[in-house]
Amino acid sequence: MKTPSQRSAWLILFGLMACQTLFWTLIPSLTHISMPLDVVEGLAWGHEWQWGYYKHPPLPSWLLEASFTALGDVGPFLLSQLTISLAYFFVFLLAKEIYDTRRALIGTALLTGVYYFSLPTPEYNHNIAQIPLWAAGIFFFYKALQTRALLWWFCLGTALGLGLLTKYSVLVLMAVIGLYLLLSKQHRNMLLSFGPYLALAITLLVITPHIQWLIDHDFLPFRYVEKRAGMAMVLWLRPIASIKFLSAQLADHLPMLIILVTAGLYRKSSISSRNSTLSQTDRRFLLAFGLGPVLLVSLVPLFTGMGLRSMWGTPLFTLSGLLIVSLLPVDQENVKIKRFTYAVIALLVTMPMAYGAKALYGWKIAKKANRLEWPDQEITQRMMYNWNSNNKNCPLKIVGGSDWLGGMISLRAEKRPSLLFDGNFEISPWITPEQVQQHGALLVWKVKNDQPSIPEAFKALPGFALGGMESFNWPRAGTKFAPLTLGWGMVPCG
Repeated sequence: MKTPSQRSAWLILFGLMACQTLFWTLIPSLTHISMPLDVVEGLAWGHEWQWGYYKHPPLPSWLLEASFTALGDVGPFLLSQLTISLAYFFVFLLAKEIYDTRRALIGTALLTGVYYFSLPTPEYNHNIAQIPLWAAGIFFFYKALQTRALLWWFCLGTALGLGLLTKYSVLVLMAVIGLYLLLSKQHRNMLLSFGPYLALAITLLVITPHIQWLIDHDFLPFRYVEKRAGMAMVLWLRPIASIKFLSAQLADHLPMLIILVTAGLYRKSSISSRNSTLSQTDRRFLLAFGLGPVLLVSLVPLFTGMGLRSMWGTPLFTLSGLLIVSLLPVDQENVKIKRFTYAVIALLVTMPMAYGAKALYGWKIAKKANRLEWPDQEITQRMMYNWNSNNKNCPLKIVGGSDWLGGMISLRAEKRPSLLFDGNFEISPWITPEQVQQHGALLVWKVKNDQPSIPEAFKALPGFALGGMESFNWPRAGTKFAPLTLGWGMVPCG
C-alpha cells in the first residue's frame, strides 16, 4: 500500500468517524426503550445547571442536557459518538506528528479494537466524556514540547481544565505530564520557562467556579469516590486489586487482536522492539503516555488501600494504537492492508449490531428484564395521573426517587420536574425543604416482596402521604417475568 495523500488520509479518517457515529448512534436509538442509567442520572443533574454534583464535576451533564434539549432521545447517543470521533481526530493529529500518514491511520484505526471505544459508548457518562480531552491534552503537550510556543501551553491548560470539569481522574494525566517534564533531561529546562505555568494558570482559571462549589458543598464528590472505590483494608489484598485492574485493561484490548491477526500484523516474526522510523524521543513519549497513566493508576491500591473499578481505565488508552504501531513493521510489503480495512469495518458494524441484539433479546438469555426496557413512558403517565388526581391545578415540580426510577419520571414528565435524589437534600442542593412544602413532591420507589417498602427519607418528609402501588408488564418480555411493582406517595402541594 502506498502512503495515502494528505487529502486521502483525511477522507479515510472522516470515514472512520462517520461510521463510528452512524452505527453507534442509530442502533441504540432503535433498540432502547428507556435511556441508559448514566444518561438518565446525568440529565437529572444537567437540568439543574449546577457547577458540580455529588458524584462528579458538571461538564458532561451540561452537554447531555444540551443534546437532549436539541435532539431528544437521539441527542445523548449522538453526543457520545461525536465524543469518540473527536478522540480519533486528536489521536490522528498526534500520529501525524510522529509517523507517516499510513502509520498514523493504522494507529488511529486500531482504537476501534479497544473495548472502551465501542460497547460502553451508548451510555454517555463522565468516563466516555474524558476520552477526547485526554487525547487533546496529550497532543497539545506534544506540540508544546516540540515548538515551545505559548499557544500550545494555553491549549493544554484549556484541555486539562475542561478535563477536570469532566472527571477528577484527569489529575493522573497531569501527574504524568509533570513527571515527564521532571524526568526528561531533554525537556527538564522547560520547567524554568513560562509555558508550563501558563498551562497551570489556565487550568485553575477554568475550574475556579467548580472549586468554589466544592468548598460550599463540603467536597461531596470526594466522599462518593471513596465509597465507590471501596477499601482494600488487608495489606495482602492490595496487589490483587492492582493485578485485577491491569488484567481487565488487557482484556479490554482483545478485540484489537482480531484486526492484527486479520491483517497479518501479529506474528512472532513481525514483532519488533524498535521501529527504525521512530525517534527515541517519540518512543519515550509514546511509552510514557501510552503506559504511564495505567501503571500510575494501578499503584493506587498499593499506596492508599483504595480499590479500583475496571471502567476507570476508560480514558487511559488513547495511544494504544500508536504504541502498537511502534512495535510492528507496518511498512513491509506483506502487510494485508485491505484485510486490515475490512477488519476495522467489520468491528464498526458487528459490535453495534451485537449491542443491539443484546438490547432486544438479552432478557431471553439472562432470564430477566434488562434496564433498557423499562416502560418509562407508561410509568410516567400513570404517576402523573396519580399526582394530578390529588393535586388539582398544581403542576408537578419535584420528583423524589432513585437516580434511575426518579430520574426516568423526571425525564419523561411534562416540563421536566427537578429530582430530589433519594429524598436527600444534601445531594440535591437545588431543592430545599421549604420548596417541597410549597410545591409538594411526587415520591416513587420500587416495591420489594409486595410490601410498601417506603424509604425512610420519604417517611421523614413533613406531610408525607402514602399513595399506593402500581404494577407494569415488561414491554418485550410481557408476562414471562413477574411484573414491575412500584410504590408511590406524595407530599401534597401547599
